Amino acid sequence: METDLSIRKYKEFIVDNRVKVNVYLNRALCFFVITGPAIASGIKAGVFHDIKYSTCVSISLIVVLLSLIHLILLKKIPTSRITSFFALTALDCLLVYMSYSHVSIRLTWFLVPMLSVLFCEILVFFYSLILNYILMFIATLITAPYYVELRQDYETIGAYFKDVFGGYTIETLIMGISAFMICKLTADYYKELFRQYTVIGDQESQMEKEIGILDSIVEIYDNVNLLNFVDNTEMSLRSTNQEKHGIDLSTQTQTIMNQQLKINVASDQLEAFESFTNI
Repeated sequence: METDLSIRKYKEFIVDNRVKVNVYLNRALCFFVITGPAIASGIKAGVFHDIKYSTCVSISLIVVLLSLIHLILLKKIPTSRITSFFALTALDCLLVYMSYSHVSIRLTWFLVPMLSVLFCEILVFFYSLILNYILMFIATLITAPYYVELRQDYETIGAYFKDVFGGYTIETLIMGISAFMICKLTADYYKELFRQYTVIGDQESQMEKEIGILDSIVEIYDNVNLLNFVDNTEMSLRSTNQEKHGIDLSTQTQTIMNQQLKINVASDQLEAFESFTNI
C-alpha cells in the first residue's frame, strides 16, 4: 500500500514537472527568435561571410512557427509526452536548418539532450539523445561538401565526414552516459523522497487516529495520565493546566496516578495491584 501510494505520488510529480518544463521550453523557443537578428548583426559586422539575410529572416519565422505550435500543444495536451517530444524535436530541427545555412554549430548540438534531463524521464532522454544523433548525422552529411571546399586538410568529403562525425560520436557517448547518470540519480532521488514522504504521511495519519482514540478514552475514564518514556514524564490528560511531572525510573515503580489510586485499593489486593501497574 505504501509503495503503491509513493509510486502514484511520484508519477503525479513527473506529470506536473513535465508541464512546467514544457512551459520553460516554450519560453526558450520564443527567446530563440533573436537568433535571426543576432546572426544578421554578425553579417553586417563581417563576421559571417556565407550567410544570407534571408536565412536570418527564415530562422526567426521558423522559431515563431515552432513556438506557436508548441504553445497550442501546451494548451491542448499539457501533460502528454507528445508536447515534450515536439519541443525537443523543434530545437533539433532548428539546429539542422542553422547548420545547413552554414551557421557553425558545435557544442550547441548537445544542448537539446541535456535539456531533456530536466523532464526526469529516461524515455524522454533517450528519445532526445537518439533523435539528436540522427539529425547530427544528417546535418554533417549535407554540409560536408561545403566545408571540404573551404579547407585544404581534407581531400575527400568522406574523410571530412568520418573525422567530424567520429568526434561527434565520441562526444555523444560521453555526454549521453553522463546525462543518463544524472537522469537516473535524479529519478531515484525523487522516488526515495516520495517514499519517505508517504511513510511520514502514514505515521502522521496513524498518530491522528491514536490521538482520537486517546481523546475518547479521556472522556470515558475518571483519570487518564499520559506517560512519556522519552523524557520520563507523566501528565494528566483531564487536567486543564497540562502540568508534567517527572518520573525517576531508577527508584519509582508506580506512576503518580497509581500512587493516588492505591489508597482506594483493598489491602488484600494491593500487592497484585502494584505488581500489575509496575512501570
